[in-house]
Amino acid sequence: MVDTTDKTYFKIQTSLGYDIACVFRPCKNPDNEKKNGTAILCHGLLSGKENPLMTALANSLSDIFSICQLDFHGNGNSGGETAYGNYYDEADDIREVVLHLRTMGKNVTTILGHSKAGSVVLLYAVKYGDVPQVINVSGRFDLSSMPSNRFTPAQNKLLKEKGEFIWMLYGKNGKRVQTPEGIITEDIEKNEDLLDTDGEKLRKYIVRQKDIERRYALDMNIIKKIDPEKTRILTVHGEADDTVPVKNGYLHDEALADLKKDNQPIHTLQILPNVSHSYRIKEEQEKLIEAILNWIH
Repeated sequence: MVDTTDKTYFKIQTSLGYDIACVFRPCKNPDNEKKNGTAILCHGLLSGKENPLMTALANSLSDIFSICQLDFHGNGNSGGETAYGNYYDEADDIREVVLHLRTMGKNVTTILGHSKAGSVVLLYAVKYGDVPQVINVSGRFDLSSMPSNRFTPAQNKLLKEKGEFIWMLYGKNGKRVQTPEGIITEDIEKNEDLLDTDGEKLRKYIVRQKDIERRYALDMNIIKKIDPEKTRILTVHGEADDTVPVKNGYLHDEALADLKKDNQPIHTLQILPNVSHSYRIKEEQEKLIEAILNWIH
């Protein structure tokens, strides 16, 4: 492990042949850590453990919890290859982190996921059900659809003809090179820097027909199987979300409405006015953090 100020960076070797990169922050108040335990923060699609949103959340929530942030496999500094429909695979990544933190003597009480990971943390609760607090930030309920402009006509043509295409090239810390033709063209090779900031080649994000079908087949109504005796859930969604429309927040609430403990709903829905999907600006982050803290307390 490598210590940098109050953060500890480490990698977890998995049984699946790749490692998962993590960063751990101790709680600023040891008494609060004894009370509230450890929270795991999970990034969205093609992002990383220290993106601006994860960093803002970690900075604020480390007053309440100790914090662990991870790179899902194929993202950031983790090994392996990501895939378009690998929601349950990423839930298994969280499992690896939960088990490792327990070997460190940490009590994992909370998992938070943004965007794609909002769905992933809910699926973790379905499959494992051993983390009592789950926070879904702007997750998609209806996985049978996606933004109409996500892939180019050329990419869709390759998908139909070849069964796969290169969506983009991407690096560990946010660098991306678009491949609108679905391949690495001569122009891209000639005019783009295809090396990451550390000198390694950028990764290819390959979208395969089988992965899209896997995603479309995932019915999030399965969250109705979450054990209400073991789990409480918060969904936070921005009303101005153009990527995952706010109706998805209401769909989560509808699916979870019948889950109760002591005759009280286990799910809380918080809609944030004038807040977008990415929470890039400080005011949006502050609204999100306020909603989380109010729910925790």
